Amino acid sequence: MAINTKYNELIIKRDIIPEITSVSSLSSVMEVENTLNNFIGDKAIVVIWLMDRIIWTTCTNGHIELDDKASVIDYWQEMRAFNEKGEVHLVRMGDEFSGRCIVDTEASEDWKQGYVDSISPIWGENSGYEGGRVHLEDTDRKLMMDIPVRDGSAKSYGLVTRSYIQTDLTAGLSGYGDYRFLAVEAMEV
Repeated sequence: MAINTKYNELIIKRDIIPEITSVSSLSSVMEVENTLNNFIGDKAIVVIWLMDRIIWTTCTNGHIELDDKASVIDYWQEMRAFNEKGEVHLVRMGDEFSGRCIVDTEASEDWKQGYVDSISPIWGENSGYEGGRVHLEDTDRKLMMDIPVRDGSAKSYGLVTRSYIQTDLTAGLSGYGDYRFLAVEAMEV
């Protein structure tokens, strides 16, 4: 299977500095929304792992669009909200959420962080687009998922991740030190 995207070539870029901030003790949807608004702005894609399913939604103007069951934060296990600017990644720790925010800022002349953007296919094929969401179906596995996208005309979609390169000066080795979700984009499979 050939996947054609702009991510087919390994290109190491050096034009940002990721600023990482820890967050903790979030216990309400409003606190999560305020954190998203403070760190990554007013528009983001949000993926939430609930006890019984995974939902993809959006955060617009500081408000996460949720159905009735997903609006109860007690059912959340993990959440990632992301856009071009950064990501907020939260994990349940008892009754509260803790995690980290990564925000990409412009690099200075003195130091630049290396990173690589890559894409991984999201299972399922497009079976309809409505209201800014594409409906993906994997008929062989009887799985369905709706994800927010800008353009619903592609057959397949992928999750773009940004991996940050770090170097261990003692050992002289480099590798990925952290990563974040970046976007959902169309793919040609």
